[in-house]
Amino acid sequence: MDKFISNEILENEKLLTRLMENSYYIKYLNRNPKYFKAFKKDLETIYHERPTDKLNNVLDGVEMISSIIDTMK
Repeated sequence: MDKFISNEILENEKLLTRLMENSYYIKYLNRNPKYFKAFKKDLETIYHERPTDKLNNVLDGVEMISSIIDTMK
């Protein structure tokens, strides 16, 4: 594995946790360092860190506040 990739994994707690949970990623990253982008994209999907996920969370919060205000009326 590249030193850059290993340093980035050690610095990011979520990456390290995901790597420990699914150790088969180690094999893929050792064989092909280009797989790191796919690994990070998978991580964003799992932890809901994509921009669309964040927008959905904000919209859900707005809907909840709106329903609470409607209930109070």
